Amino acid sequence: TREIFRYTGIADQHVLTVDPAAVQRTLLEIPTIAEAEVILSWPPEMVRIRIVEREPVLLWNQNGVEAWIDIHGRVLTAPPEDRPGLLRVVTRGVEDPISINDRIAQDVVDGARQLQELVPTERRLRYDPFLGLGFRDDRGWEAWFGSGRDMPVKILVYQRMVENLLERGITPSVVNVANPDRPYCSGC
Repeated sequence: TREIFRYTGIADQHVLTVDPAAVQRTLLEIPTIAEAEVILSWPPEMVRIRIVEREPVLLWNQNGVEAWIDIHGRVLTAPPEDRPGLLRVVTRGVEDPISINDRIAQDVVDGARQLQELVPTERRLRYDPFLGLGFRDDRGWEAWFGSGRDMPVKILVYQRMVENLLERGITPSVVNVANPDRPYCSGC
């Protein structure tokens, strides 16, 4: 709470000179704050501030720099604490480290969250700007799914494709179902 109060810049102001809308705008510039309400009243609580913080849904690692990402793809901050429940996404093919001004595409965030639900044992995803989201299958190959909200279809296509390959004695090196209408594999 002291940190929030410090951001407002109203410490030395008289309560009658405080502009609640300006304080609210200042607070909403903080990446971790989703909502802010500033209420002026008489003593003892002359200025009340109510905030709602953004919650991280992903731990994004880009070129060795980690950041929390919220449900809308906003970069919140470097992780101040360990949250073991967060899905980790490690990028490849992206040279710049992530910064507070970056934003992760909504279809990537949505796709990662769907993959987390559909493959709950997979706690670490990869992200490539050309291949999308994927992971290393425990059976030894890379699996790529692109991005978007159609992960249930892609997982179903992936499972059928892998079953078919394994039944025929084929172990792929890469299975890509980013386009479920045109899946392909390498090493098949």
